[in-house]
Amino acid sequence: MANLTYKTLLEAEAKKRKWTPEQIAIFEEWRNNVGLMESNHNPSIKQKGGGPGRGKYQYEVSEGGSGANKSAVSRFEQYLKKNNLSIASLPTEDQLELLSEDPDFSKLSPDTQDMIFLADKAVAKESKLDDLVTGKISQDEAWAKWHWKGKEKDVESKLKQWQRNVASVAPQQTPAPKPIPKQQSLDAVTNQEYNNAVFPVKETYRQEGFQLANPLLYPGYEP
Repeated sequence: MANLTYKTLLEAEAKKRKWTPEQIAIFEEWRNNVGLMESNHNPSIKQKGGGPGRGKYQYEVSEGGSGANKSAVSRFEQYLKKNNLSIASLPTEDQLELLSEDPDFSKLSPDTQDMIFLADKAVAKESKLDDLVTGKISQDEAWAKWHWKGKEKDVESKLKQWQRNVASVAPQQTPAPKPIPKQQSLDAVTNQEYNNAVFPVKETYRQEGFQLANPLLYPGYEP
C-alpha cells in the first residue's frame, strides 16, 4: 500500500474481506450516514454546549467524556501495524494530534478521521462489518450498538432520530442516458455518451444489433 489514504485503506480492507462493489457501497453509505447523524458531515465541529464529542464522528475526548478517542487511536495504530503501516505516513499536524495526551479529532484532517473510523470498526470485536454489508444488521442498529453506545432507555428515540435524519436526505439520481434511435449506429454516438451509459443500455445496444464500424473510437467496447 504505497499511499496512506482512506481510499487505499478501504480498498485493502474490502479486498481482504472479499466484499463486492455493492457491499463496499453499503459500508460507505453507512459511514456517510453516521457522519450525517453525528455532525452533519462537519469534520471540525465540537459538541454543542461544550460536550466531549469531537469531529465528524464525534469521538469523545477523555476529559469530561468516554475517552472513545483513545480507544479509536489505539485500534488505528493496531490496524496500521498489522498492515505494515504507521502514522508517520500521515500529515505532520495529524501525527502530533494523535500523539497528544487526549487527541481532539476535530483538529484532524477529514481523510484521517475517515481512516480512523474504518480502522476502529474493523478492529473492534463488537462491530461485525460483514454482517452490516450482508444485511444481517440494519444500519441504524449498527450505529446505535457500535458507535453511539448510549443508554438503553434512549435507544428507541435515537433509532427514530436516525430514520428521520437519513430519510430527509434525498438519494442522488443518476440521469438516464439519451435514447438512441434504432436506425442510428453506435458510430454516431459520442465516445463519452457511450462510455457513460449504464450497463442495461449497453446491453440493449448489443441486443438490437448495433454494429461498431470503428472500435478504436470506443475503448473498452466489448461486442
